[in-house]
Amino acid sequence: REHLDALLNAGLVTTLPMRTGKRGRPTLLYSVTTLDPNQILSTYLDVITATAISLAEGSDGVAQAIAVGKNWAGLTCPQPAQTGFQGTSGAVAPSAVSSAEAASPAAEANMTQRLENAIAQLRPIFTVMGFAPELAKNKLVLHSCPFAKGGWPHPLVCIIHEAYIAELLTRSSGVRVVSSAEL
Repeated sequence: REHLDALLNAGLVTTLPMRTGKRGRPTLLYSVTTLDPNQILSTYLDVITATAISLAEGSDGVAQAIAVGKNWAGLTCPQPAQTGFQGTSGAVAPSAVSSAEAASPAAEANMTQRLENAIAQLRPIFTVMGFAPELAKNKLVLHSCPFAKGGWPHPLVCIIHEAYIAELLTRSSGVRVVSSAEL
C-alpha cells in the first residue's frame, strides 16, 4: 500500500473507487498516468547538455564527442556494410583494392552510388529524431535541431551528431567518411 501511495503522490498513477454495492471502504482501482512527453524530452536534453559540458571540460572533449558519435552509430547500425570492405575498429577500410582500381571511374561511381544510398537511408532516422531532414543534391539537410533548447545546442552536441552521421554512412556504404571535426 505504501508503494501505491508513493506512486499516487508522484502523479504516476490515479485511483478510482470501484462500486461494489457493499458497505465499508471502497476498493480502489489504480491506473497508470501518461507522462508528459515534453517533460521527458526536457530531462533528456538537460542530460545531453550536461554531458557536452562535461566533455568540454577535458582537454580531449572533441575526441570524446567523436567517440560518442561513433559508439552511438555502432548501437544503431552495429555491422559494417558487406560490400567488399572490412571493418577495423569502427572504421571501414578497403580490402584488397589497389589504388589504381580505387581511382578508376567505375570504382568511383560505385562508391558514389553507395554513399547516395546510405544518405537516403539516414532520412527516416533523422526524421524520427526531429531534425526535419530533406534530401537535396545527395546531401541530407537538417532543417531543425531537437537539441536546441532555448537557443543553439552545445557545440559538442553538434560534433556528436556529425560523427554519428559519418559513422553511419561509413558502416552502411562501406566508404570511409570522416566528420569535419576529425580533419
